[in-house]
Amino acid sequence: MRKPSLVRYSPRSLVAILLILLVGQVFAQSGVEGLMNASDAGQRMFDQRSSTPQLHTGRIYERKKVDKEAEYPGGEDALLDHLLEPALCGVLPKMETCFGTSKMTFDFVVNTDGSVSDVEFLKDGCPVLQPHVRCAIRGLSIWTPAELDGLPVRMRSRASVKFDLR
Repeated sequence: MRKPSLVRYSPRSLVAILLILLVGQVFAQSGVEGLMNASDAGQRMFDQRSSTPQLHTGRIYERKKVDKEAEYPGGEDALLDHLLEPALCGVLPKMETCFGTSKMTFDFVVNTDGSVSDVEFLKDGCPVLQPHVRCAIRGLSIWTPAELDGLPVRMRSRASVKFDLR
């Protein structure tokens, strides 16, 4: 039976190996205590982000893209009654240029606080009536805002008002 031979290293090789071991020991992790706190903090951050609903600030959603549409107190009939109420914005102006019926269609945004903004007329109808309708829109009651993921969001809505000018 043959004796195993010993591996012989040169003194330079031994110094290099010792240096590597010493440097490794300095940079090696001495335990998991330091990581525990960092790991726990990371987990808490992840838990908070996954349980907090995303805010939808600023963006304007179409009616079909929200979970719950904006609602006017009393519904659509109350909205139309308010827009046609002459006492709110004074007496309707004289309609020398308008005859018959005039239908005005407009888009607007219901904001997260229930206020209305960004009114755009799509079908003007009688141009004399436009200031009256703008005044009536400014005086609308506070809406219940639309919701997405349980949070209030801005929503674009559309309404039409028909005036009988006979």
